[in-house]
Amino acid sequence: MQINRKNGVVMIVGDYEFFDNYYDAIVSLGSSCAIAENIRMNGLFNISSPFDWIVSLDTSQVSRQFDNKFNSFFNHENQQLVEKQDEEGHLVILDKETNFVSRHDIPKGNFLHPDTYKTLNSKFKHKVESFYSRMNFCKKVLFVRHTNDVTNSEIIDLKKSLVQSFTNTEVHLLILKDSLDENVHKIEHSTWIVCSNFNYTGIKPNLVWKGDFIAWSEIFSKLKILSYLERLEEILRERLNSRKVVIWGMHGNFHEIESLMQKNGLDYYAYDKEISITMESEFLFKEPAFFLDKKKFFVIVNTRNYYSEIFRELSDKNFEAKNDFFFY
Repeated sequence: MQINRKNGVVMIVGDYEFFDNYYDAIVSLGSSCAIAENIRMNGLFNISSPFDWIVSLDTSQVSRQFDNKFNSFFNHENQQLVEKQDEEGHLVILDKETNFVSRHDIPKGNFLHPDTYKTLNSKFKHKVESFYSRMNFCKKVLFVRHTNDVTNSEIIDLKKSLVQSFTNTEVHLLILKDSLDENVHKIEHSTWIVCSNFNYTGIKPNLVWKGDFIAWSEIFSKLKILSYLERLEEILRERLNSRKVVIWGMHGNFHEIESLMQKNGLDYYAYDKEISITMESEFLFKEPAFFLDKKKFFVIVNTRNYYSEIFRELSDKNFEAKNDFFFY
């Protein structure tokens, strides 16, 4: 395996195992916003991670968050204002316990007041809850971290933390390092390091944080993810067991999901807090009465407005993620 650079363009040569897999998600583990941004720019962004838009330089602290299920992640008593405003006008806040830095979460025009730290903590709790909820529906995930200051031992520890955190998911880990000595090597099973020059070398200062587009794309453009419809179809095939489907939410991707139901000849109903009270149909629930019997109904949650509350509500009714309901 090797990487060649011809006329300044990165050319990947060799058989890369991580290119041969279809993943349910490609997940950023930092250490900066560049990972999430380049995942997004290459059309692979489908699960938001707590590390997407923060600075997280210490890999051992990243591992520790998974070990502790983020239980002290940006706790309000650990927060400290570093800068009143960055170049975009956001407050820059440090988590003193981890040395992680939030640069994009307290919007322009805000000022530090007694509830600011609690607001930020609440926002990260929601991000963590959302992340774990969506990970429930993934069979195979590639975690990606960009860092130069990491040892092989720390990489192996990070992989172990991820495997222990997601016991029902096949975990792969890709570490990206900046280096003029361009190469790829395998640390252990499903764990790789790619060394290349990912740094931006152009003339526009505000693009530095994104890195070199071609170098990133040589990695991300060759990765493959399953669409949410492919994942849903697979779960229905494995878990439906003659039950009827309820699509919770009639906005967003309702048309696509409904087409999938019709394609597979499945019986389905719909429920929507707003639309259900204005429409008349024998296939439309006025109230979420399907809660009463998970043996009869499988629920597809098609709303992003209050999905965390729905997730808790379904769980309280003993609906199990993946077995009895699906988020995407």
